[in-house]
Amino acid sequence: MDELGKISLVEEIYKHPSQVPIHRNPVLLVITYFDIDQGTQQSFCFRFRYDHHPRSKPLLLGTENGSCGEYFCQPGQPLVFKELGCLTDTLSCLISIHLVRELRANGHADVNHVHHMAISLMSYLMKKYRDFKLQGQQNQTGGIAPFRLRKIEEYVLSHISSPVSIAELAEIAGTSVYYFVRTFRQSTGETPHQFIARHKMNRAKELLTQTNMKIIQIGLEVGYDDPGHFARVFKRHLGITPSGFRKILQT
Repeated sequence: MDELGKISLVEEIYKHPSQVPIHRNPVLLVITYFDIDQGTQQSFCFRFRYDHHPRSKPLLLGTENGSCGEYFCQPGQPLVFKELGCLTDTLSCLISIHLVRELRANGHADVNHVHHMAISLMSYLMKKYRDFKLQGQQNQTGGIAPFRLRKIEEYVLSHISSPVSIAELAEIAGTSVYYFVRTFRQSTGETPHQFIARHKMNRAKELLTQTNMKIIQIGLEVGYDDPGHFARVFKRHLGITPSGFRKILQT
């Protein structure tokens, strides 16, 4: 794992990922959001000056509609985003959605505060990403097998509008509840409750940004009968209310 270097400035901003010279192994922040007016995904890519030795491969971190994770690239192929729960917290979500608001208002204009926000977000994500990788190296033995983690994720996504118990997930993993809770965090960096809530909030964010459904209906879609409870859980995870989130990303 590379030592943690320092991002000193934004070298360039690209309006589309295909414009990025990936062969240079850049340190890159990709901000992607859904434009409901055009019905398409929009992206901004910040390439940074990285005060450290050259990287052996690109590091592409970023967000999609308020969820943080890593982007993967193949020559001639579009970027693929994989959310990492360890990167998605209140601070990273708040910075990213306010950065989207500024990008929507100013485009890729050379605005100092947009650059500062991008540097702050990328520096924060890099630190958390490095900690996540180091933890993974320390926990190479044990844990839950990747194919079982995929089954667990599929189960949660297919029951997104219903309560999901830890016992149900432990059964899919083929372990006791006690062993499942301990090894799940070791494997993912999240508790099972955080994992379930994150996927519910992700679905809520999709509906908030890509539809005009009423917020109370969106809460029901992700398993919250009480609108107040839904709003509190959403704000606890993202630092902003559902209506505030929609206002920033749709206007």
